[in-house]
Amino acid sequence: MAWGTWDQPGMLSEKDKIRLSRTGMPPLSVEQGLDLFDVALGAGSAAVLPLRLDLAVLGGAPSVPALLRGLVRSRNRRDTAAPEAADGLIEKLTAMGEAERTGVLLDIVRRQVAVVLDHAGPETIEPDLAFKELGFDSLTAVELRNRLGAATGLQLSATVVFDYPTATQLTEHLLDELALGAPDVAGALLADLDRLEQVLAGASVDEQLFRKVAGRLDVLRSRWAETKSAGERDEVNLDSASDEDMFAMLDEELGN
Repeated sequence: MAWGTWDQPGMLSEKDKIRLSRTGMPPLSVEQGLDLFDVALGAGSAAVLPLRLDLAVLGGAPSVPALLRGLVRSRNRRDTAAPEAADGLIEKLTAMGEAERTGVLLDIVRRQVAVVLDHAGPETIEPDLAFKELGFDSLTAVELRNRLGAATGLQLSATVVFDYPTATQLTEHLLDELALGAPDVAGALLADLDRLEQVLAGASVDEQLFRKVAGRLDVLRSRWAETKSAGERDEVNLDSASDEDMFAMLDEELGN
């Protein structure tokens, strides 16, 4: 019986080899496969697999397959029930508005798709193009599921990529599964102010830019004060307001 090589039709493509190497289980050459198969046949055990493991890759992977956890000591703690990275993402998303949440999750999905398919970057992934047209098969679908599960902390089905066949649809599904609730407006505002403070602290500006930024900050401060004033007006009970209160409110509204 003549055995072929990887370069022959029906064997692994270069992308297949890269994908397998990325999982920590690189492909076997014909010689390696036959040698390990002989060893497996002679072992006399109930379950022996001719398998090649890259322990360095597996040890740093987002998650280690359950069957291999006794062999691989993971350097990454994202195998736990509450992954630190996923918790950080959820905290970040909770402080955002709905549109911003969608944008962040869509970017994550596109980035992981690009990695799995070995594309140059997320910008090459069309959000509404079917995964099948992008080149997904059952193996790449499972890899994407695993990566998104590690990133979000969700337990996703093995068929999630086929059930939600575009990046946009998959993003909407992830949002539904995360069930983040109403945005934390106060948290979002304070987080944005923290980021602005950090930018200002590290900025090197000339006189012209200083004046422009100072002007914008003055405008924002005035608008924020107007928001408070509007809120206080809304709280006034019109039924119990005196004539003086009503005239004062009208004067303020008219700018008198």
